[in-house]
Order: sequence, then structure tokens, then C-alpha cells
Amino acid sequence: LYSTEKEVSSIDLYESFDEITKIDFKEDELIFDSISDFNTKENQLIVIVSSGCKYCKLGMKKLSLMIKNDDISPDNIDIFIWGSPEGIIDFRDETMTEDIDYWHIMPNKAIDITYGRFPIFIMMENKNIIKIGDFRDLDDAFFK
Repeated sequence: LYSTEKEVSSIDLYESFDEITKIDFKEDELIFDSISDFNTKENQLIVIVSSGCKYCKLGMKKLSLMIKNDDISPDNIDIFIWGSPEGIIDFRDETMTEDIDYWHIMPNKAIDITYGRFPIFIMMENKNIIKIGDFRDLDDAFFK
């Protein structure tokens, strides 16, 4: 259904749900919460990013503006991110995404899921992938 240019490895994506770690932000440090499990929601957007990727930052800034302007709920968005703790803190601050849940993913797993393309936006419904896109695809129609 998707062009090969925008495919993701759904097997690696589903496996990552058991391997990611919730990130809690406390002042200027990260706390990795290994107790919290990742739970899929009925309607959910999963964003896979690298903290140092300029296109990831552009995509998340665009998403942040859409959340503020278009009544998209941040409760249905999860960010899977990899990078240094400082890089992740800077990414969150720069993209104005304080209201979104962040999850730490290992870089090799993120690359396996996205085939090395970042950022990737994965729209899911009842644990099924229904849309995949990059920052250029992010618009109102993407959420409908």
C-alpha cells in the first residue's frame, strides 16, 4: 500500500514497544523510567526521530504548531527518540513539544524501523499502521 520510499519495518516497530524506555524530564536532566510500559492507544501517532536531525526538528516544529492551531491532542502522540541526554533536552525545548510523551529508543532499532530515514510519522489505529509519512507529508489531511 505504501511506496517503498516510505515503508517502515512493522515487525521492528512492534518489537520496539517492549524495548523502549519512558523519558521523564526534570529540570535540566533526563530520568529514564524503566517501570512504565509503552501502551498503544486506539488512535495514535508515533514519531521516530534523532535528536540531532535538522529535518526531525523541522517536522516536530510543524507538528507542534498543528497541535496548537488545529486541536490535535498531544495525548495521542508518542515520540521515539535517540541521542545524547543533552541533545534530547535541546530537541524538546527547540521543538516546543513539552506536552508530548518521549520514549528513548536505541539507534540501531530506530534505523531498523525506518530504514535510516528520519523523521518518520506513523499513524496507527487499533495497533494497525494506517499511514506513514515524513515531515513533508504532515498536514491536516494526514490526521484524517
